[in-house]
Amino acid sequence: MKLTPALALLLAVATPAFAQAPQPYEAGSGAPFAYRTRPGDTLPKIAAVYLTSPDAAAQVQRANNIANPMRLAPGTTLQIPAALLKTEVQGARIIAFRGNVTIGQQGPARLGMLVGEGIRIATGANSSVAFQLSDGTAVTLPSLSTVRIVRLRKVLISNRVQRVLALEAGRSEAQVTPSKDGSTSFEIRTPVSVAAVRGTDFRVSYADDQKAGTAEVLKGAVGVEGKDGGIGLDAGYGARSDDQSTGKPIALLPPPEILSPVGHQRDGTLIFSFQPMDAALAYRLVVAADADFRDLRSEVTSKAPKATVSSLPNGTYYIRASAIDVNGLEGLPQDIPYDHHIAIPGDLGNGAPKTGAKTGD
Repeated sequence: MKLTPALALLLAVATPAFAQAPQPYEAGSGAPFAYRTRPGDTLPKIAAVYLTSPDAAAQVQRANNIANPMRLAPGTTLQIPAALLKTEVQGARIIAFRGNVTIGQQGPARLGMLVGEGIRIATGANSSVAFQLSDGTAVTLPSLSTVRIVRLRKVLISNRVQRVLALEAGRSEAQVTPSKDGSTSFEIRTPVSVAAVRGTDFRVSYADDQKAGTAEVLKGAVGVEGKDGGIGLDAGYGARSDDQSTGKPIALLPPPEILSPVGHQRDGTLIFSFQPMDAALAYRLVVAADADFRDLRSEVTSKAPKATVSSLPNGTYYIRASAIDVNGLEGLPQDIPYDHHIAIPGDLGNGAPKTGAKTGD
């Protein structure tokens, strides 16, 4: 499916009318909010605008030992439990997909479909999906991956936007729009770790058969919390976490060199070859219709230094190559525009990578 400029407008005006009821967020998952009172504030006024119910005012009164809820001295700091804060549900839109993609109980994915809290998004074999949040943050799931949207809402008292995804299987890549004032958080959770960021480009994977997950940082920095505490990952580093350990920072492998020319077979199959790397256990190649690698067209993982891609329609594509190390960490990518053109079916005409390859930071 193709990305369309109109989706930006859809995201801006979307109303959160989800077909599936939101699942409750874990109580007590956030620290109390420190609210500094202003002239004219009363506890009932604060409750009406910022709290979940009028009854919440009584809880705040008890927690802060307030004698008179109608007389609050300006500048007083109130500690308000996170569970009592009123929130506004946010939405995300499907911006690209291919193959078999299921959106919760709503069925197959559709371009422009709205998704929100409680929705489980799953991709089948040879399938992928990308969805975008209102601030431009995008999440891409390749084949055989499942994610559940746990939290996607704004806290009204602070304007803090909370985004929490649970990766249940497979892999994900998130391109997170930086938060200028630090008011927006983004987390991807697996059964063995939590990766939290403010704005960056990173990948998270989870393999249930191994009870292990990975986090790999391409830009910015990521904090990873696991069984035995937390670690920080800068760009160019990753970690493998399991049910015993958070892991430690490991330098990601550099990208493999894509050799030219690209091989063509008579059935239209393409063969991309890499310069072998001693430290690589496997190689991954992704073909996308866009330079941001959200509209994926093919994915190949191979132990040999080559990747075989099924026939593609003529056009310009973007190729991403990376190497996978012994820890299962996918390394830094090399991105190359690729012109694919075969004039006659069965002809052995060559497509070729363009010059000016972009290597991951």
